[in-house]
Amino acid sequence: MYLCKHYQTAVLILVIVIGALFHDHRGVVAQDNSQPKPVLGPRLDPSAIPHSEVIDGDHLFNDLVYPRLPLSSREADIDDDGRKQAEPGQGVQQQETSLGQGATLYRGANVCNDFNDLNLWASHGDQPTDIWSDHYAGWGAFALNDEDFYRSANVVFSIEQSIGPGNKAGVGQYSAKISSFQPYAAGFASPSFAASPGSEVVVTAKYLIFDHDTSGQDFDWVSLGLKADAEGPDAKYVNGYTRGRWAQLTNRVTAGSSGKVMALIQAQSPAALNSNIYFDDIAITIDGRYLDLCIFE
Repeated sequence: MYLCKHYQTAVLILVIVIGALFHDHRGVVAQDNSQPKPVLGPRLDPSAIPHSEVIDGDHLFNDLVYPRLPLSSREADIDDDGRKQAEPGQGVQQQETSLGQGATLYRGANVCNDFNDLNLWASHGDQPTDIWSDHYAGWGAFALNDEDFYRSANVVFSIEQSIGPGNKAGVGQYSAKISSFQPYAAGFASPSFAASPGSEVVVTAKYLIFDHDTSGQDFDWVSLGLKADAEGPDAKYVNGYTRGRWAQLTNRVTAGSSGKVMALIQAQSPAALNSNIYFDDIAITIDGRYLDLCIFE
């Protein structure tokens, strides 16, 4: 395994600080699992594609999905309330909203990370990763690996050239994609950024959950976490359940004594269902002032 020089700091941060993950928006632990471990490319063995560690279906259903479905998955399914796609097979709605239309995400104001610089994607760097283990400009990839239901080798991290760019696809605009058809819990962790102790930090992130509409099992969801102390164990989370169109998560925290804060954008699915989740346009304010950039520490 080798790393682009831009990501070495992010790796050290991830090894030290990623913990207490996957809390729902009410502070309840969504599920009892070991801490996620960093996944930084290239993953040569086992290969990320095809999924190399497919879980026995009976074991998955009988021991996880039926008795221990995470609270956040139940909330995601309830939130969707069995809604069907407007047109069968259309996982992205086409009507216009304030954030975008169809696959197109409208450009937000005061964005500090838009994932748009191709050269900052690890797959296109000086020492490129494989395209399925991608990460961006200090936003390091991580995934839960409990060696049972959640296996990091089954997670794909990739640059997305269609959903997000939409009608501007092919002209240097991208979003970040996390996907799997096995159970997974994964995300991207920001580099730590400075915030004076006691200051108010507000982070917003845009996301889209592709609406596969799989027999009404709408179990995947997203979350946005903030660590008031980047190297500490605790994080505050908000969840997102909107399906089939671009939506926004907002989270806020009071900066801790270290003066370093970290953001985490995460996706999770507890079932062997096709899940594709996209992130874009991160914006951060500290005491009301926007950060110009949040891509390197």
